[in-house]
Amino acid sequence: MGGRSVNGKSFTAGWLDAGILLVLWGILLRIQNPGLMADDSGEMVAAAVGLGIPHPPGYPWVVLLGHIMNWLPVGTPAFRMNLLSEGLLLAAVWVSFPLLNSLRGKEPSLASAFRDRIFFVLLLFSIHAFVAQALTAKGVVYALNLFLVCLLMRVGSSDRSGTGTVGATMFLWAIGMANHWQTMVLWSPLVVWNWGRWGKWPGLRILLVGSVLGIVGLSVYLLLPLRAIQDCVPSWGYPVHPSLFYWVLSRKLVSQVEHWVQPFDFYSKSFLEMVRFFARGVFPLLVPMGVVGIGWLFYKRKTWFWKTLLWAGPVLMGVLLIHEDQNTYLVPVYLVSISVALALLAVVGLRCFEDRVKEKRGILFFFLGMGLALLVWDGSVLRAEDKMGYLLASDFGVNVLQDLPRGSVLLAEGDPYVMSVWYQRIAEKRREDVIFEPAVFLVHGWGWKQLADQSPGIAALVRRTSVFQERLQGLADLGAAHPFCYSLGRWKMGGALLEMPGAWRSLGLITTQATATKNKFLSSGENSYRIRVTDPIPMDTASLGILAYYRLAAGSARP
Repeated sequence: MGGRSVNGKSFTAGWLDAGILLVLWGILLRIQNPGLMADDSGEMVAAAVGLGIPHPPGYPWVVLLGHIMNWLPVGTPAFRMNLLSEGLLLAAVWVSFPLLNSLRGKEPSLASAFRDRIFFVLLLFSIHAFVAQALTAKGVVYALNLFLVCLLMRVGSSDRSGTGTVGATMFLWAIGMANHWQTMVLWSPLVVWNWGRWGKWPGLRILLVGSVLGIVGLSVYLLLPLRAIQDCVPSWGYPVHPSLFYWVLSRKLVSQVEHWVQPFDFYSKSFLEMVRFFARGVFPLLVPMGVVGIGWLFYKRKTWFWKTLLWAGPVLMGVLLIHEDQNTYLVPVYLVSISVALALLAVVGLRCFEDRVKEKRGILFFFLGMGLALLVWDGSVLRAEDKMGYLLASDFGVNVLQDLPRGSVLLAEGDPYVMSVWYQRIAEKRREDVIFEPAVFLVHGWGWKQLADQSPGIAALVRRTSVFQERLQGLADLGAAHPFCYSLGRWKMGGALLEMPGAWRSLGLITTQATATKNKFLSSGENSYRIRVTDPIPMDTASLGILAYYRLAAGSARP
C-alpha cells in the first residue's frame, strides 16, 4: 500500500473501501434483526413478497427490490428485507467515500484517506437512527433515498458536464420521487444546482435526454395499477383508475393532517424532538464539529458550502414544518436522509483542528482521544440498537392468528395488528383460511370490494346493501362458518360496533361476537402466548404498543 496516492480509480483505495465495508457488514450482521420490527415492516415485506401495494404513495421501488431480495434462500422474508436496508445504507457509505476527497479539495495521502474514512464511519455509526434503519425492512425506504442523494452529490461533484451528467441527475431524482417523494422533492434545488453548475443552462438536447430518463425513472409507478388490476394483496387505494391512482400518489390519506400552516404547539414539539435527536441520538461532539465544518466550507470552498446546505437545509426545514402531528416521534427516522451530510461535515471540522495545531504530538493525542471516545459511544449505540433477539412483532402476529376460530372474518385497527397479520398471512403463509381486512379500508368502496373478493357470502352481502351499518351487521350474521372478530384495544369504529345487537366477547388479543341480549365486555385470562423478548424490553413506541395489547388481553377487553 506504500505511498501511493488515492484517487477515484486507485486500485489501493478500492481495496481500502472494500475492507472497511466488509468490517461494517460483519458488525451489522451481529446485531441484525432475524424477523419483523414493530413498525410498517410487516406491510412492506408482505407487499414485496406478494408484489402488493403498501400505504401511499405505494413505494414501487421498495416492492420491486424487496421482491428480488426475497429470492435469496436465507432466513425469513423479513430478514431478507432487513438485509436490503443494511445493504443500501452500506452502499451509501461506499458512494460517499470519494466525497471526503472532494470536500478536502486536494488529493490526500493514503494515511489521511484511511483516517478520514475511519472517522467518517465512526461518526455515522454514532447516530442511533442510522443504525436502527439498517435493522428493519421499513428502513429500505429511507436507505434508498439516502443512497440516491449520495449518488446525486457524486454526480454533482464530477468534472464531467453535458448530457450524461444531466441525464444521470434526472434519472436518480426520478427514482427517488418514485420511492419517497416527500423527501426527494425537497432536493429539487440540489438537482437544479447540478444542472447549472457549469455557468450556463443545458441546451435543448440535454434537457430532452434528461426528461426522457426522468420519465423512465418515474414509470415504475405503473406497477401500482398493473398489480391492482390483478387484485394483489395488500392493496392500499386499489389504484385502477386515475382518481384512485392520484389518491395513492398524492397521499390523500394524510393530506388533511399535513398542513402548510400549523399551530405553534406543533412546531415546538417538532423542534424539541429535533433537539432530542441531536442531544441524545448522536455523538455529543458531532454537531459542534459539523458547525465548524460548514463554517470552513463557507470561507474556503463556497461551492461545497451551498451544495451541502441544499442537501441538509431543506430536509431540516421540511421535518420541522410539515409532517403528521402524531408522527413526531419519527423525526429521527426522517433525519436519516442527512446523516451522511452530518458525518461529512464533522470530518471537515476535524481537519480544521488538524490545520490549526502544528505540533504532531498534539494532533496524534487529539485523534486518538477522539477515536477512543467514538468507539465507546458507538459500542453503546450498537448495544442499544441490537435486534438479534427481537421477535416481539413476529410473535404478536402469530398469537393474534392462533386465537381466531377457523374461517373467521377479522377486521383490525392499529399498525401492530394490521402489519403483523399481513406479514404472517402473506409472507409466512399462516392461517390463509382467515378473511382479513384492515378496518380503515372499509371507509372506502374499494375496501369492501377487497373483503368481498375473499368470500362469496360477503360478496352477496356487499351487493345486497350499500349501508355501512347493515354491511357490518351482515358480517356478524354470517354464522359459525365465518365468526366475526375484531382487534382488541383500538375502537375508532366503536360506535358502529356497539350498535350491533349481541355481546362482544374477549378472546385473547381479539374480541368476537357472542349471542346475548346486550353489549358487554368480558375479561380474558385464559390464553397464554409465546413472547420472545430480549432483555431489556425494547422501548420504541411501536413495541410498547404491542406490549400494551398483551397487558390489555390479560386484563379486560374494555378499550
